[in-house]
Parts: sequence; structure tokens; C-alpha cells
Amino acid sequence: MNDPCSQHANSPWIRRARRFITSNRNNRTFRLHVGALEFLLGNGHCGRANSVRLNDVVDDVNTRFGTHLSREEFQNNVLVSLKRRGTVATLVYPGRRGGVFIPCIEDEAIFAARQVVERVVQELLNVEGVSRGTRIHPRIARLRALARVVRSRSLRKKSAKS
Repeated sequence: MNDPCSQHANSPWIRRARRFITSNRNNRTFRLHVGALEFLLGNGHCGRANSVRLNDVVDDVNTRFGTHLSREEFQNNVLVSLKRRGTVATLVYPGRRGGVFIPCIEDEAIFAARQVVERVVQELLNVEGVSRGTRIHPRIARLRALARVVRSRSLRKKSAKS
């Protein structure tokens, strides 16, 4: 089997994940974080094409550590921390377009970031509608406009690379 994690061993995301495991293997505070990274690396969930459902990661961690974290608890207590440390990325859309993975190349991290920006634009559009007629509506409208600029600039850079 072609293991995408070993094929991209020099990826900064994979190196950070492995360093995190090594540095925190015996730290009880980060045992679930280490477990999640071990699951991703050990099962070849490196690269966007090899993303895995979040529930699969949660189930594995709960089974191995005897915990009973819900998906939301896992996201808030483990996944967010790993994303902020630059070790994992998540795709925001459900189904084949969604999931958790360790990026192998820059384009995968950028893709995940673009998805988040797109989601923010959509949510701001929703909030803008519901806030119509309130004192915060003008601020929300400006924020949505700014988010659209960020989205269009990130898409333009994508097109320029192609």
C-alpha cells in the first residue's frame, strides 16, 4: 500500500504532527491529541484525498482511551487545538468534500482555508439577512463585504497559479 504519510515525510504538517506526538506522548493533558494524530498517521489520513470522517477519529480515541467525548466535545477540546498548532486541517463540507486530514502540500492547506472563507461568507450573508433592521446590520454588511473581497482575492491567486 502506498502510505501518503511516509511518501510526504518532509511535509511541514506531517513533521509538526510527529514532533507533537514525540513531545507530548507522556503528557496526560495531550493524550487525546496524541491519540488523534496517531490515528491519522497510522491509517494514512495524510492528504486531502485521504481525509476521514471526524466521527471515525472520535470513535477511535474514545475506544482507545475509554473516554466518552461527543463529537462537539472532541472538536472543541482536541481538534481546534491541533488545527491551531498547524498539524491537521478540516474540510467544512459534509460527505466526500469534508473530513479531517494532515496536509501533505501547501495547496491542500490553502484549499481547506478557502473552504472556511467561503463558509464564512455564506454565514455572514445569513446573519446579514437576519440582522436587517437592527443596529448591527451595517457592521455585518461591511464584514460580509470584506469577507467577499478576501474570497475573491484568494480565488484570483488560485487562477493565476493555474
